[in-house]
Formats: sequence, structure tokens, C-alpha cells
Amino acid sequence: MNIKELNSKKLYKEYSLEIPFDEVDDSINAKIKEIIPTVTLPGFRKGKAPLNIVKKKYENNILNEVLGNIIQEKTKQLLSEKKLNAFRQPKVEVKKYKRDEPIECNLKIDLKPEMNIFPFDKIKTINYSIDIDKKTAEENYKSFLN
Repeated sequence: MNIKELNSKKLYKEYSLEIPFDEVDDSINAKIKEIIPTVTLPGFRKGKAPLNIVKKKYENNILNEVLGNIIQEKTKQLLSEKKLNAFRQPKVEVKKYKRDEPIECNLKIDLKPEMNIFPFDKIKTINYSIDIDKKTAEENYKSFLN
């Protein structure tokens, strides 16, 4: 997997990923092997159809799911490698997909801002104590009500 940084700002990063097609093809084959026991094709008993025939028929249906899983896995890997703290799910754009060629996609990542919170337990406050008599308190209360 090739990673290129296209754009870098304090709260925004953009990367270009290149995923080898072999990896995608291996995932497609694994997923097809998973579904073969449930596939019913004319001329074959249930679950006994050859891999290449099942692949021809169902590859396009499986491709979106496999691509999504691989891109999600690579995105998590990129975030952990670069130690990025994403604000939300990165936006993914598949730029180029052709059979037997590497898949190119762009990732747009919004980052959480770093905040240095002041330790409030170190703030010193001044406590004033005011002594007033009962008569003054009642006068202030009455003037407040009016």
C-alpha cells in the first residue's frame, strides 16, 4: 500500500492510497469461498459449483462489500500509523478502479483540535465574608421585591 500526503493543515489532512489489486482479488476469492456452500447454480448441486463459475456470476455483487472493507481497514491502519485523531469518519473517494491494476483512492480526514485545558484545581480564589445584621438583610429583601 502506497500512501502520499496530498494536503496537510492543522485540522485537515488528505491522503492518496494505492491498494494492490492482489489484495482485493484475495479478499474477493475468500468471500466467494464463504458463499459457495449457499450458492445454487443450474447444472450443479447446491454448494458444489466451481469457484471460477461462482466468481464470474457474483464478483460484481461482492466487489463493493470487499472494497468497502479493505478501504475501511486501510483507513484505520493509516490513522493509527500517523497517530491521527479523526473528528468524524474520513471521506473516501475511489479515483481509479480497473481490473489487475492498483486501486487509487483519496481520504479526506477532519481532525479533532488539540485542547490544553487549564487545571482548575490550581486556581486560587479569594473568599470574602460579609457580616450583616438581620435588619439590613430584611430591608434589602424588601427593596428587592419592590
